[in-house]
Amino acid sequence: MALFSDAFVVINGGGSPAELRVRLLGTRAQTWNVTRTSDAGEKGVHLGIMSSDEVISYEAPPFSGTTFLGM
Repeated sequence: MALFSDAFVVINGGGSPAELRVRLLGTRAQTWNVTRTSDAGEKGVHLGIMSSDEVISYEAPPFSGTTFLGM
């Protein structure tokens, strides 16, 4: 059973991809379990595990929601 310490969601409601740099403050998580749902037919697609010290770089597809669960 995985235990998650923190979480955040990135929502791109626009019609173009959005390049983001998310600065993470106040969390001890350094790895993030990432899933995405999008207008392109994705529904809870597991994108894998991302690592980060303080910043996560991510490109959000148009009309998508992406969940990052800290581990």
